[in-house]
Amino acid sequence: MLGHQLEQRERSKVTVCLISIECATHFLSSSKKINR
Repeated sequence: MLGHQLEQRERSKVTVCLISIECATHFLSSSKKINR
């Protein structure tokens, strides 16, 4: 049971990381467009 909970926590961490990376890349690309 504990192992399963840890797995879910790690998975959610990975999901948050991926989402933040996507947001960062999107923000950077949009800011580059504005600078041009």
